[in-house]
Amino acid sequence: MKSIIRKLKNNKLYKILSDIKTHLRFMVKLGKLNKIRKRKKIILIDTPLYGNIGDQAITIAEQAWINDEFFGYEKFYFTVNEIKLNNYSTLKLIKKLITDKDIICLQGGGHFGDLYIDSEILKRNVVEQYPNNKIILFPSTMNFSDTESGRKEKLKSKAIYDSHKDISVILREEKSFLDAKNTFKNVKLILNPDAVFYLCSTPIQDEINKNTSKENILVCFRRDKETFYNLEEKNNLLNNLKKKYNNIIEQDTNVPYGIREDERKREVIRMVKNFANSKVVITDRYHGMIFSILAKTPCIVLRSKDHKIVESLRWIDKFGTVEYVENIELVYRELEKLANGKADLLKYEELNEEIKRKFCKLRYL
Repeated sequence: MKSIIRKLKNNKLYKILSDIKTHLRFMVKLGKLNKIRKRKKIILIDTPLYGNIGDQAITIAEQAWINDEFFGYEKFYFTVNEIKLNNYSTLKLIKKLITDKDIICLQGGGHFGDLYIDSEILKRNVVEQYPNNKIILFPSTMNFSDTESGRKEKLKSKAIYDSHKDISVILREEKSFLDAKNTFKNVKLILNPDAVFYLCSTPIQDEINKNTSKENILVCFRRDKETFYNLEEKNNLLNNLKKKYNNIIEQDTNVPYGIREDERKREVIRMVKNFANSKVVITDRYHGMIFSILAKTPCIVLRSKDHKIVESLRWIDKFGTVEYVENIELVYRELEKLANGKADLLKYEELNEEIKRKFCKLRYL
């Protein structure tokens, strides 16, 4: 199946048809925007259509927060594909239909930097195109590499962001916050947890935890350029666990297919349900860790290549819902402790209340 999908995506006709569909969807949204151009609006830009369920969950959380905090505003959501059409020319079309009082939001996540440079270029284009609008970048990890290229890209972003008169950037870890503080001079900076934590205070958490069995041990490992442990180390751990336990299931938070906007919520719930049906989660995925909290399932988390997991533990460490292990060999010991126990649901309620208080502060941006 993966090879079929890959061949289709490499097909020129497939790309042409895909671009046409994206253009048509964009024009429908533009038509709706035109009808209410004089009303107050808030616009979220750069929402995903790809198979990263963590990023899909971020969008759902951002939309939930926008709905909760911006009563009386018309809401519009534009996908990354729509914004990139014709070299970002769609940004100019949107601009013609909004006023300077409308608010522009940018999708948060792990792509504020040069690791995913296309996403950073998109952000710069938005900031430059809307100099008179309030702009909010949702909780992000700032990560420009310490290379000649990375330093150049950071300077480019600094110049563009600092030139804007009303931009707020929310950082989801202290390291990112301090890095941003040392970089930008004219940007409002806020330290706050990742957007997906917000789902713990929404009805979607009840949907996820309805009729769950808590039977499995779920292993959720990343296998991309952000991994810290190599494939051999992870496979050895996985094989040893399978020899000892007969209820191991494997899952990644990436799926090998695209996800339409109307499929987003269903796909996120379907995946996080697997976390909720497990009694322990073992992961090195940032959102694997947060999904375990959303699913009220104890979690053993390993480090990733960057700082986002280690730094984000500050939001949750005192509640004891996640056990961080620095060494992959320590997974066995922690699993022995957790496999025969039961989750303390009160800890999750306390964590949810703490997170809710953090997000309440964002209303004063």
